[in-house]
Amino acid sequence: MRSPNILVFDCGAAHLSGGVFAVEKNGGLRLASHASETLFADSADETSWGVAVGEAVTRIMGRLDYEGRECVITVPGHLALTKFVKTPAVERSKRDRIVQFEASQNIPYPLNEVAWDYAEVADDGVDVELMLSAVKRDALDELCSVFQQAGLTVTRIEPAGLACVRAWRAAPGRNQESSLVVDVGAKSTQLLFVARDNFFMRTLPFGGNLATQLLAKKLSCEIDEAETLKRELSTGRGPDDSGRQDLIDEAVMEFTARLQAELTRSIFSYSRHTEAESPKEIVLMGGGSRLPELNRRIAESTALPARSLDLTADLDLRSASGGV
Repeated sequence: MRSPNILVFDCGAAHLSGGVFAVEKNGGLRLASHASETLFADSADETSWGVAVGEAVTRIMGRLDYEGRECVITVPGHLALTKFVKTPAVERSKRDRIVQFEASQNIPYPLNEVAWDYAEVADDGVDVELMLSAVKRDALDELCSVFQQAGLTVTRIEPAGLACVRAWRAAPGRNQESSLVVDVGAKSTQLLFVARDNFFMRTLPFGGNLATQLLAKKLSCEIDEAETLKRELSTGRGPDDSGRQDLIDEAVMEFTARLQAELTRSIFSYSRHTEAESPKEIVLMGGGSRLPELNRRIAESTALPARSLDLTADLDLRSASGGV
């Protein structure tokens, strides 16, 4: 049965979030209900992750007010390959053929082994900037089958980074010129340079799991124990054993230093190679961004104001309609 509402699942490496959006008369969206589940799975085992997603979908559906059978999903950064390319601004009837060629040159897999598409980033009448995105077909088929087993049909799939760009552009009070949105996930971190008329995305091959691994190594404990401790730190609770605090601080500092270095390098490269305006602020989001003192340290190293954003708490999603 087709529902007048839209069901969206954000598939992360460590969390699954589901939201039901009501479509208003003006075409805007209103977040009607929302639920999130932690995924307890081996991050290196995609099969284990898929099983955890399926179990979480069932639990979330029991908490959402949704009668339909269709859903939209996002694909996390560690599964989705993204490339930015420029092509001549030709008439649209010829554009698909040019994009097909660019995809064959920039996607490092045979095109019949991936599901891919593109989004227009900017068009100045001379060149068109495109974002290509691809996911291995077998991984995507497995993910879609998980939702099918839960009684849902996936009707649209979007890279999580692109969905984040759309959400950020709906944020009240956002910087209208240029911002760097840093989405720190479990297995990857996405750097989203969002300007007034275009955007750029880079995916770092590490996320909050790196902090967990560093904690486990420093404390000589199991990964599960380190993950629990990291989540306690993210909520402002520290360890009862003060003797472990120095080791914990060392682990957090090592994670922060690596993220700081990548941010500094990426900001310089973005400004130099795209000739775009440097970002005016850094906005941190995602579970891995909640580590203590991360905002302050990022601000000090980049000389830019840094703040945190909780999308479900801070966005007026009634304005989240429209394209990229």
